[in-house]
Amino acid sequence: MEFMNLQIFRPLRFLVAIVACVVLFLAATGPAFAMQGSQSRTSEGETQLKGIYKESEEALRNPPLSLEKIQSKANEGHINAVQGAADIEKMKRPENSQQATSFKEEIEKALDQVTK
Repeated sequence: MEFMNLQIFRPLRFLVAIVACVVLFLAATGPAFAMQGSQSRTSEGETQLKGIYKESEEALRNPPLSLEKIQSKANEGHINAVQGAADIEKMKRPENSQQATSFKEEIEKALDQVTK
């Protein structure tokens, strides 16, 4: 008798396993869908990194910068004393993120496209 009662739960176990697989799949592919808009070229980063490396080497050879020099570089719009303003346009700040879509909005848009 007890064996017959356990047979009732077999389709439920199968359904739970399917739901778990779908959740794992969506969790793994969600970040990839969120990155669709930011494609980058590998050749662009190398020249900027060489400049940053050169500035770093120069900073290591010289004595530490004074507070006034650091403040003057910061007032010029540099991110920090070594990196300067490299990749400043790629960094996410409130000024350039007003029209950005959240992950939730991107998923909703993707689901709308799938269901239409």
